Amino acid sequence: MKIGILLRSVFASVIMASSSQALADDRTDFQQQYVALRAAMDTRESGKIKAILTSDFRSVDIQGNIETADSMITALAAVPVDPTRKRETVIDSVTITGSQSHVAQHYSTTLNRAGPDGLDHSIHIEARSNDVWMQIDGHWLLARIETREMAISRDGVEVRHINLDH
Repeated sequence: MKIGILLRSVFASVIMASSSQALADDRTDFQQQYVALRAAMDTRESGKIKAILTSDFRSVDIQGNIETADSMITALAAVPVDPTRKRETVIDSVTITGSQSHVAQHYSTTLNRAGPDGLDHSIHIEARSNDVWMQIDGHWLLARIETREMAISRDGVEVRHINLDH
């Protein structure tokens, strides 16, 4: 009887460890995808960006505006590359169902910009989104970004905060 309980306990531990490892691997895999997307966006090379997106990619910003891959790339081209900009994407959760993955992630960036007063100001942006990735021909491609929350601070003072979930 005690051996049966012990075996079930060991079996459950192995299953939980395997599930935990799979989750960690999934997070790592998607983290690498976001790093690759950021690198492609930094180069402004549309081919590299589109290689990570589905053909029907859509990004929905906090105000409900929708961008396609082409419109996102066009908008990105108008933004100067800032090598001093600090950015981080953190995967909060990954749920895979068949060939579709739902990734909850949050992104933060800090940059310096000259304000109307002529002085440099530290701008910090935090955004949280729910993203959908599709597995196509063995590769995960980003199909949809839906921004759910955004906070913008200037010199440490929050100037705007929108949370669509509250």
